[in-house]
Amino acid sequence: MSILSVCAGAVGAVILILIIRQLKNDIAMPISVCITTALSITAIVLIEPISTYVSELAENVRYGQYVKVMMKSLAVALVTSSSADICRDCGEGAIASKVELVGKCSIMLISLPLIKSLLTLAEEIMYA
Repeated sequence: MSILSVCAGAVGAVILILIIRQLKNDIAMPISVCITTALSITAIVLIEPISTYVSELAENVRYGQYVKVMMKSLAVALVTSSSADICRDCGEGAIASKVELVGKCSIMLISLPLIKSLLTLAEEIMYA
């Protein structure tokens, strides 16, 4: 799927939503959420080969665990960002900010083994 078709579809969807909003405002938001979900699924499909390739590379290098942490953190960031954007589009800014907070905490939790190994390495360098 080319980026041009995705962008053209998104612009067409926005125009459709604007027209629907003028005629029947109550169904414009669910349509917007459906289109956003479809675009997110498209992004996931496009990211999957990249994820597979990077995972294969991570298995062949000494510091593959760091790549895995990076990929998991990236996935959490993308899902969190998309979810928060949907919440904001629905007028729920407070929920969006809490979704982002949970995403940041999740990334910190995912990164704990990495932080531990970096602190261990720093300790080994200092006392070597």
